[in-house]
Amino acid sequence: MANKVEIMDFNSREDLVSKLASDLTQYVQEIMETKGYCRMLLSGGNTPKPVYECFASMIQSPEKVLVGLVDERFVPLSSDYSNERMISAALGEGFKMEGMVANSFDIQDNLVQIRERYKPFFGETDITVLGMGTDGHTASIFPGDEASDKIRKSDDVNIFNTMAPVYPEQRITCSTKMIVRSGVIILLITGTDKREVLANDNKRLPIHDILFKRPDIKIYYAD
Repeated sequence: MANKVEIMDFNSREDLVSKLASDLTQYVQEIMETKGYCRMLLSGGNTPKPVYECFASMIQSPEKVLVGLVDERFVPLSSDYSNERMISAALGEGFKMEGMVANSFDIQDNLVQIRERYKPFFGETDITVLGMGTDGHTASIFPGDEASDKIRKSDDVNIFNTMAPVYPEQRITCSTKMIVRSGVIILLITGTDKREVLANDNKRLPIHDILFKRPDIKIYYAD
């Protein structure tokens, strides 16, 4: 890749989960020892779920960790599509958590409320965990989406609404600038198809925006 980012390869997904959960625990503990607290943004999906479960079993003083979401589907918490629902269940009790859906009936009013709630993350995010789709999207920043294109060109540290190409289409996401300002950025990917997309940075997909701006990103990969 042109930006020379390093990829940590694992022989199995189980090995990846174990190592990433251990590393995540170490990062959080070190940050809390220095600052007394940690602010982290997490991504949804089935791939990181076992990482969060393992991490939650190892972390000490979870009440000092403020957890937010990198992105969310515009659905109520009761929906199976809710990232907040999955992450909250995986982490269990003890963590402070801010979701991204405060009003599931009005997406514009919801955006106003979430921007207010996420002000702590605007000022300071210690760790961000990202995923990636086979189309090169990360967070809910999609190729070919007008709202996502504006975010990619913007220097705004903020929360925005976007449109996904699949159901549920309405999304809420942290901006590219907000993500790249994180102290530590972790990207978790599995499968050779995603690795090929990641390597083809000539396409300059949303994930490549992050990689070019933060070549120190920590990438965990397994087939």
